[in-house]
Amino acid sequence: MNPPVIPDKPELVMPTVISPSSVTTPPASFSNIPTPPSKNRKALFAIAAVVILTITTVSGFILIARPILFKSKASPGSTTVTNTISYQCQNIKAYSEDGITLYSAPTLTSLTTGTKIRLVAIGSGNASNYQAVRFTVNGALRPASTLKAASVDYYDVYTIPTGVASFAISAQLKGSDGNWY
Repeated sequence: MNPPVIPDKPELVMPTVISPSSVTTPPASFSNIPTPPSKNRKALFAIAAVVILTITTVSGFILIARPILFKSKASPGSTTVTNTISYQCQNIKAYSEDGITLYSAPTLTSLTTGTKIRLVAIGSGNASNYQAVRFTVNGALRPASTLKAASVDYYDVYTIPTGVASFAISAQLKGSDGNWY
């Protein structure tokens, strides 16, 4: 076998030299390359971002502050019912005709024939949700009354009839929707 041959000097390859005259300049269309945004443009973008953030935040607060209408899902062929107010007669009180003295149930039975009392109905929520009141006393429905007490509760003046020793009193309030509750 023959031993490998090692050259005395390695061959060097020299790169081609580029002269300045051989370098071409880019065409004029490359001179319009956008430059990075200046500090003024960055500030404008920051201000625009703050304005957009402020507008969306204020819009959110406005939407949250609006009253919400709850709509129940209706079956096909029926109408959708919107309930925003819960109407209910919650309490009935009996006062003297001038509205000053509150009568208890035992006191009512001791009143004499011809005594006038003020029957007051107190509804749920705001009194402005109601338009009138009507009472049923001992099974007899009385006409609707639109009289309002100083406390803005509706009342009716009732005269105690002859021979009545006990009272069964119920009341209905007329809601702003026109129905009796």
